[in-house]
Amino acid sequence: MVRSARIGSEQGPELELRVAGEAPSVLFVHGACCHAIVWDSLMLALLDLGIASAALSLRGHGGSQGTEHLQQYRIEHYVQDVLQTLPSLVQPVTLVGHSMGGLVCQLAATKPVSGA
Repeated sequence: MVRSARIGSEQGPELELRVAGEAPSVLFVHGACCHAIVWDSLMLALLDLGIASAALSLRGHGGSQGTEHLQQYRIEHYVQDVLQTLPSLVQPVTLVGHSMGGLVCQLAATKPVSGA
């Protein structure tokens, strides 16, 4: 079963995090014009293999706050969303991104994670 959670931060909007299993160590990041729900079937398949995972809806997407400012967001904002989420997951985290989410994951992987 995939459940929705919320991730809050003083640096950004409240974000939707979809979670399959306990203590996820894989984070999926969607591409442009999508949101976290696109990863549900893959997350359930991984859960059948004993791998817990989570999928993030970037700000302005899916159930995350900020839809009214979507056109103002840049890749740097999305990288911050990923960095904000990482401390709530089991370290080390495997980042998986599709399209724009792939770029966001690559950039996030080069940054230090506070609170991890």
